[in-house]
Formats: sequence, C-alpha cells, structure tokens
Amino acid sequence: MLAKPAQRDAIFNKRTLFVHIGHPKTGSSYIQVLLAANEASLRRNGLRFPDDPATLRARQADPSRGGNGGAWVLKKKDFLENVTSGTDSVVLSAERLFFPFSEGENLLADYTPAFARTKVLLFIRDPLDFVRSWYMQREKRGDFIDTFDDFVVENDFFADHLGRIEGVINFCAQNGFELAVRNYSRLEAPLDDVIEDLLELPNQALQRLPVKKVNRGLTRSEFYLQQRLNSELGENFDIFLGGRKMKSRDAAYQLVSKAFCVGLPDLEADQPGLSAGVHEEFCQRMNAGIARLNPLLPEGARLDLLEASRGAAPVAPTPENPLVFSQAQVDVLARSMAEVLRGCARPEGFWPRLRAALARTR
Repeated sequence: MLAKPAQRDAIFNKRTLFVHIGHPKTGSSYIQVLLAANEASLRRNGLRFPDDPATLRARQADPSRGGNGGAWVLKKKDFLENVTSGTDSVVLSAERLFFPFSEGENLLADYTPAFARTKVLLFIRDPLDFVRSWYMQREKRGDFIDTFDDFVVENDFFADHLGRIEGVINFCAQNGFELAVRNYSRLEAPLDDVIEDLLELPNQALQRLPVKKVNRGLTRSEFYLQQRLNSELGENFDIFLGGRKMKSRDAAYQLVSKAFCVGLPDLEADQPGLSAGVHEEFCQRMNAGIARLNPLLPEGARLDLLEASRGAAPVAPTPENPLVFSQAQVDVLARSMAEVLRGCARPEGFWPRLRAALARTR
C-alpha cells in the first residue's frame, strides 16, 4: 500500500543528510571507524552510514586508515542511489570534501533533494596544533625528513586553510546547509560524545571503540626511528613484499609508524616544539587570517595560537634526554620486522617466484 501524501511528508521532514568533512588532522579516522563499527546502532536510531570502499575498509578494522572516502564516490550513480533511497537519515564522512566545498563545488546537488535538511559537520584545529600533527604525518610517510622549524618555515599551507574554512562557511550559507563547527583542539567532551550530539543521537547510542585514538602521533623515540629510517632509505624506490609491489617509503611506514600506531594505539605522543624565533614568525603570519575568520565562527570554535607548541623537547637524543623504548614497543617492532621478513619468503612472493622462473630456464 502506498503511503498517503501526509505520511510521505512526515517521513521526508524527518530525513537529514549529515556530511562530515574534516578538515584534515581533526580526528576523521577515529570518527569513521566509530561510525563503521556502529552500523547496527546507527540503524536502530534511523541513521545509515552507506558502504563504499572506504567505509568497508574501516569496518575491517584497519585503525591506521579509517574510512576516509574520496569526493569521487559522490559522482558514482550507484552510490547516489544507495544514499538517496529509503526513508532513513544518512551520514557521509570524507575529509577530502573539505577542499571542493571550500571552492564552492556543490557535489551534493543530486543528493539534497531527497532530504529535508543537510547538515555539514566541520571540525577545525588551532594552527600550531594542526601544523604539528601534519608535520608528524608527513614524517611518518617519508615525505619530509627535516626539523619542525624547517617544516614551518618552508610551508605556508595553513594560511590557505584559513581561507578554505571561510570558503566552506560561505558555501554552506549559499546552499542553505546547516553548518556545525567544532574546534578539535579544545573539545569540551570526548569525541564520541561530540559526534553523538552532532548526529542528534541519544547519549550512549554509539558503542565506544576499544581504543581512544586512531592513527595517533608518535613518541619521540618512535618518531626518531621513523625519521632515521626514511633518511637512510633516501630516494623512494620500488620493492616487493610477498607478492605485493610497493614504494620503499610505504614499507618503512608500515614497518615502524603503522606498527606502533596499530599495536599500541593509546600510547601518548610527544609533541615537537618550535624555536622562539620561528614560533613568533608563524604567529605573525597567521594573525591577520585568524582575525578575519574568527568572527565567522561560533565562540567555542574560534582559533587560537597556542603557546604550547614552543620549546618542547628536541627529537634528536642527547645525554640528558636519551631515546627510550618500552618492552611493549620493542615487542611491536619485532613482530613488524618478522612479518616483513616472512613476507619476503612467502611462496607467492616476488623473489621465490623469480628463483623458480630462473630455475626453469636452466
């Protein structure tokens, strides 16, 4: 039996499209793993987190990757049909949407007619806090191997981020989207509680993850080991682990950073600091953009230049401040190294197959 017009209107009026868009380094991986792990709980509350390759990866519990989908997914016809069909509300999560939205590109134009309202969830982060986290991520991946001072002096991307945040605010206003902004640097409640509130769920509707962090930062000793390994590898080159071809930097990341972050997810990271001169120059560089942006933000989300990013312990070891690894860290590293060595020796691996092929030619 077809629903009456009044019933259809009542159903439609309750339907919301929630779109979480980051920006980068604001807990997106944790949020995505949380949503993926709570598929049943979300459905019980009339909310759906649709499957795509990224959410499926998050459901497979790879905490280092999360479920960060790309903007390209929104252009797929089958994904559009999946999201817009049915009567429930839907939550999407992809921090990469921060960039096209900031440039005014409405990738939701075909989606929003199926929903009574669209609510964009934007997390931002204080400049020095963000840059410190981005520096550590670049070091993990071998994209940068110099000091935090060098990184801040050579990069001006956060000034661009300030403009992009303003662009997202304007984009939402122009398209009639609700916008909820939270400052990841100064959340007043655990991230799980914040997400429940933003998604308009009852308290404790989401089952908490067994870990407090996903893709955490590194301790000083872990960071130094990763940095030295990347430096010794030098130029990025192709290698084979088992039957898989990958870049040397990817292998180095999996060997050290990923192993530590997955094996010891709740270990507290150490924070690299800036020299006084670089800290002052960075603050001066950011001041004008922050002054322009803050009046557009809710009071609790406004950006601040935190003093805590200045003068932290250096990464390099000294007699007074040596590197220290716990037994748990050594155990994780040993397991990671053993897995890499086993991968090289597997029968389906490149080198065994090469030896077998050479033997057949003799």
